Amino acid sequence: MPNGVGLGQNINCRQIVERVRATPGVKSASVVRAVPFGGNGSSALFEIPGAPPVSREEAPRVLINFADTHYFDTMGIPLLRGRAMTGQDGPTTTPVVVIGRRMADRYWPNEDPIGRTIHFPDARNPITATIIGVVGDVKHYGPADRDRMQAYAFQAQQPHIFNSLVVRTEGEPMAMTNAVRSAVWSVDPEQPMWKIHSMEFMVNRALGQPRFLMRLMTVYSALALLLAAVGLYGVMAYSVSQRATEIGVRMALGAQSRDVMNLVLGRGFRLTLTGLVLGIGASLALGSSVSSLLYGVQATDPLALGGAALVLAGVALLASFLPARRATKANPVTVLHRT
Repeated sequence: MPNGVGLGQNINCRQIVERVRATPGVKSASVVRAVPFGGNGSSALFEIPGAPPVSREEAPRVLINFADTHYFDTMGIPLLRGRAMTGQDGPTTTPVVVIGRRMADRYWPNEDPIGRTIHFPDARNPITATIIGVVGDVKHYGPADRDRMQAYAFQAQQPHIFNSLVVRTEGEPMAMTNAVRSAVWSVDPEQPMWKIHSMEFMVNRALGQPRFLMRLMTVYSALALLLAAVGLYGVMAYSVSQRATEIGVRMALGAQSRDVMNLVLGRGFRLTLTGLVLGIGASLALGSSVSSLLYGVQATDPLALGGAALVLAGVALLASFLPARRATKANPVTVLHRT
């Protein structure tokens, strides 16, 4: 699991990465501008040479990051096509960029984007870079980060005063904290470092609020299900008591236990069906309000709605079964005598 280490300015990134990679217990290390789930990141306007011109307000934007040679290996980001940055790419060579799969599919759906160029019309530092690779997309800001195009420029060609050091270790990541600090300070004793976290910690931190809200909703849902079951049971029990004379007459005239059972369960089924129709309609109407808390499932996912409906139907029918069973055990003579 990689570590994330914040590094300040005046840093020889290549020397530090080499020294950290040589540290026992370190499998890989690299430098990147912004670590996923770290809260940092920036987007940039870009242009595809040869594409129809658009206004600045309509110009597309891409989440731009600045990575070193071993970044994708260290973070476990799959290289889908082409290559990553290498030592042959440098400040004096043609600028290179690696793009995410979503960007490749959008602008070159049936073509190979390798060798194509992208222009970043930044007023301070305009860049025209050659695409050398395509990598898997990353949820940079959180699990709800969807449909965001991504690109990675080479850190050595576009250096920044702030960088993050990512380290993949063989064992517990945080146990390597002091060793990584010593490796960095052996290159630059005055180099400040802060926010040393494992990626597991950063992911859990990003998921903290959604998890809390979903657990809270789960508790409320369980309470609502319990109240619905108790309420339906009460309604059915009251209905059976009110129809005791009718049930007694039916049984005296030859109605069997299954007939009484079907009579009571039928009423419970109709009440349950009405509630399910109203509940599913409300879920479809209000599902968008919780879509930001969901990951890997849509607010109107038919499997989730179907599963919830089955659970509710099972609980409701069980709540109806108990009064129905008690009604079948009643003695018609006793019932009619009471009335």
